[in-house]
Amino acid sequence: MITFLVILNCAILLFAFALSFYISGLFRAMLLVFPHMTVKAAVWLWCPLLVRYFSSADGNSLRWPFGWAMTKDADLRGDSYWQIECAQKGLDPNSYEAKVAWLRKNGGHTANYEWFGVDVSQEWVDLYRDPKTGFITGGPLWISKDAFELWLPVLGWDIMFGWNLIGHQNGRAKYWIQFRRSKPLNP
Repeated sequence: MITFLVILNCAILLFAFALSFYISGLFRAMLLVFPHMTVKAAVWLWCPLLVRYFSSADGNSLRWPFGWAMTKDADLRGDSYWQIECAQKGLDPNSYEAKVAWLRKNGGHTANYEWFGVDVSQEWVDLYRDPKTGFITGGPLWISKDAFELWLPVLGWDIMFGWNLIGHQNGRAKYWIQFRRSKPLNP
């Protein structure tokens, strides 16, 4: 029975992923909820094993074939926000515990960029950039030709759904569903 459920889960995942290339907008975002949550759940469950047994020689990244479980913009020691959080909690960012916690919090972003993400042109982002300050304006809904970003700040919390169009990395926007405490723009 478990084998059947695993095969069924993989088939649904592949079907939704393949179908999402032909559909844009809200329907595409809804189709990607299940694959996205599957990736997040897999990283969350496997991250203690991934950090312990599949880290690179320096311990700061994951070896092939688990690169998809990493974040695109930081290694296993985390970004500047995470390093501040670790310092506040008395954790060393190089410790096993901190690396596992970082992956649990942010793991799978590479999959969200590469597998589920969309291309974003700098020209599109510049449409929403204030020429005087350089800050992104508009929102809480930004829409491009084949994706959208919904970012609702509510009582100190951020609710995000769609693709991170404004925070794209190297011309790719990750698919995301997040509910998190708001954080300052510059730590």
